[in-house]
Amino acid sequence: MVPFRITYAWETSDCPGRITFATEPAADLAAAVIKAVRPVLPVAGARLRALSAAAAAGTAIGGYALTGPDGQWFLRITSHIGTASLEKALVDGLAAAGVPVNPILAAGIAFVWRGHQLRLDIRPLVMARHFDGSDGDLVALGRVMAAAHRALAETTVAPEVCRLAATRNDRLRGHRDRLAEVLRGGGDLAAMGFPPGWAERNRDWLQRWCAEYRPDWHLQPGAQCLHGEIHQGNVLYDGAGTAILVDFEESTDVFAPPVWDFAYAVQRFCLFDQPERGVFLARLGHLTAGYGRTIDGSGDGMRQIAYHCMATLLDLFIERGLSSPESEFDKFVQLEGRAARLVRDGSLS
Repeated sequence: MVPFRITYAWETSDCPGRITFATEPAADLAAAVIKAVRPVLPVAGARLRALSAAAAAGTAIGGYALTGPDGQWFLRITSHIGTASLEKALVDGLAAAGVPVNPILAAGIAFVWRGHQLRLDIRPLVMARHFDGSDGDLVALGRVMAAAHRALAETTVAPEVCRLAATRNDRLRGHRDRLAEVLRGGGDLAAMGFPPGWAERNRDWLQRWCAEYRPDWHLQPGAQCLHGEIHQGNVLYDGAGTAILVDFEESTDVFAPPVWDFAYAVQRFCLFDQPERGVFLARLGHLTAGYGRTIDGSGDGMRQIAYHCMATLLDLFIERGLSSPESEFDKFVQLEGRAARLVRDGSLS
C-alpha cells in the first residue's frame, strides 16, 4: 500500500459555513465510491455529489451526498481507519438513549483509492445547518452534550475505550518526552513534523508545552466515554434548532472527565471570533445553562486540549506521515494563550 502523505488541517472545522453538496466528483472517483457502497445501498439511478471542491480533481477524503430513487445518504471517506465497530457501538448506544446523533448505518467499509487505504462510512443524509452564532444554538449544544454525557457514562464499551485512550496517551507522552530531549540536545526539530523554522521561533512555548502537557486524562477522577472533538464541524442543527452530534471519530480514543468536551466546546463555539470578554462570558453562560450545571476547570482544560492538539499534529507526522500547515501549529499556540489569559483574568478556572 502506498504511504499516505497529505497536508492535514482542521481549518474548516472552525467555521465550516453552509452545507452544500455542489461538486461533481471526478468520474473515476464517483465510480469507485458507487462500487464500494453497492453491496449496502440501492445505487441504481443514484447521483453522487461532494462537499469539497477538491473531489472534482479526484481527492477522495471528505463528505458526499448520495441521492437516488430509494433514498438519500451521507457518505464519509477518511484516512483515519480507527476502530469503526467501536465507534458505531458508541453512536448506536446514544441513539438508543434518545440522544440526537446521526446514526451510522455502515461503518468501516474498506476503500482503496490511488493506492491509499481509506475508510468509508454511511449515515442518513440530514437536512441541517452548522452553528449560526446565536444564543439558542449555544443552549442547544449544552443540552445535547449533557444528554450524551449521561448516556455515555453507562456504556458497556467503556473499558475498551479506556484501553485505547491509555495507549494513545502513552504514545503522545513519548512524543512530548522525545521533543524535550531534542530541545535540550539541539536535535533535528524538522524530524518531529514542525514546518521549517517554526519550532525555532516558538522554542519558549514548546519548552512550556513539554513541562505542562499532561496526557493522563484517562486516569483522572470521573473519566468516561465522551464525544471527544466538539467543534463546529461536528455539530449540526435541524429545523427546530436541536443540536445533533456527528462524527464520533475521536470518541474511541478519548476517555476523560466531561470537562474535556465542555472545554473543547467553549474553545470552538465561544471563542471562535476572538470576542470581547463580556461577549465571551455571555456565550459561556448560555452554554452552561444548556448543560445544566457549571463545569469547573474548563480554563485548564482548554489549555490541555490545545497542548493535546499540538501533540496530535506531531503524532500524525511521526506515526502516519501526515504533515500539517504552519497555520495549524500557530492556531493551537494561540488557543492555549487565549485560554491562559482567561484563567489569569478570572474568566475561567
